[in-house]
Amino acid sequence: MINNKLKGIWSVDCMYGPGAQSDELLIFLDNGFGWIEMINWGSMSIETFEWTVDQKSELTIKGLKIFSNYERTRKSKINLIDVELKISNEITSTKEMMEVMTLSQPIILNIQKFGLETRDVDERYFERRMEVLKS
Repeated sequence: MINNKLKGIWSVDCMYGPGAQSDELLIFLDNGFGWIEMINWGSMSIETFEWTVDQKSELTIKGLKIFSNYERTRKSKINLIDVELKISNEITSTKEMMEVMTLSQPIILNIQKFGLETRDVDERYFERRMEVLKS
């Protein structure tokens, strides 16, 4: 089922090799909670959302809040409905086979592809990311 394949940490940077000065991450937990992380030198934001996938493998995301180390917390305006979702094995620019998620429309910036960094997301991962954001 696509819900099980979606769970995990999806990264732009991991498709191109480590060492970039920034990364955009999509994190999906199996309880329908997730977030977008945008990480750059000295700045970080986390935009939380609730997600579902229907029987046609279309993703719906309803934004909750945006937290950052450079702006006040505010409400998320993300409201994506019926985004076509495809997960497949692809050879990335690192010449490695990797699970890649392709979306029919961008969720952040103009990004539509994310490589699977890891399927395992620790229960306290979100709490730890929020601690990093506040430090």
